[in-house]
Amino acid sequence: MFLPFLSKKGKAGIFYTMKSWIFFLLLTFFTVKAQQDATVFTLYENALQHPELVSVLNLREKGLTKVPDSISVFTHIRLISFMKNKLEELSDEFFQLTTLEEIILRNNQLKELQPAVSNFKRCKVLQASHNKFTTLPSSIGQLKELEQLDVSNNAIVKLPDSLGELNGLKTLSLQHNQLSHLPASFFKLSNLRYLNVSNNNLESLEMSIGGLKSLNELHVNENELKELPVSLGRLKSLKVLSLMKNSLDTVSAEICNLKNLEMLVLSYNRIHYLPKEIRKLKKLKTLMLLGNNFSEEERRKIKSWLPRTDIRFE
Repeated sequence: MFLPFLSKKGKAGIFYTMKSWIFFLLLTFFTVKAQQDATVFTLYENALQHPELVSVLNLREKGLTKVPDSISVFTHIRLISFMKNKLEELSDEFFQLTTLEEIILRNNQLKELQPAVSNFKRCKVLQASHNKFTTLPSSIGQLKELEQLDVSNNAIVKLPDSLGELNGLKTLSLQHNQLSHLPASFFKLSNLRYLNVSNNNLESLEMSIGGLKSLNELHVNENELKELPVSLGRLKSLKVLSLMKNSLDTVSAEICNLKNLEMLVLSYNRIHYLPKEIRKLKKLKTLMLLGNNFSEEERRKIKSWLPRTDIRFE
């Protein structure tokens, strides 16, 4: 607002200064961006030439049958991806990458996750789906920083009790395995928000599941559940509950204590009625009841109890 009172020389000086600052800011931006880009490598040969710069090493779909030699030279690496290769085992050198925060091992042929996984003390994300694991090492419980664990689409028959020691875990994907039960230590996962155990061999859910106080989503589709534990009603933070394709013939009234529930999927069970307490689910937006045995009268009742809910019978 004071520019009109300045001389032409003064105005020119101000504009010159402004242009200089803009140039400086742009130069700084592109310099920082170039430095960030330089830390991401997709060719192993290039990464070996500048190991001190590597923070992200993406070796996706390289046809690898083993972990490359000299992998331990990357002492500042934060993320590594071996997604969609043909790895059958992980080398001792790989477990020396103790700075890793994100590890992606999806779609390989790994038969074992070695106990040395405990070396990854900084790891926040571990994705190892679509492999051939039959179990997990008890040492996995030492990954105290872990927030996301995906070991879906393996052949896991049993989980270690130490899994309950992962206090920071927020997302746990266990679908498409061969689990017949969950460890009682699950109740310790007080920060868990997402749990998927669909497509397993579960005949029941442990009472301890009621200890998952932060859980927002629970998916237990395509198992062999015949009943639900009373403790399920203690999951006050739950918004999505999916129990499709089990062997349920009744739904206990305790499920109606889930006051924050927004989606309930009960399709393809053997259910022929719902408890009248279902009307307490005021936040329920979607109720899926396809493939069950509800009479016309029962359908009318349910619709009257939940007039604002999108209900699907067919």
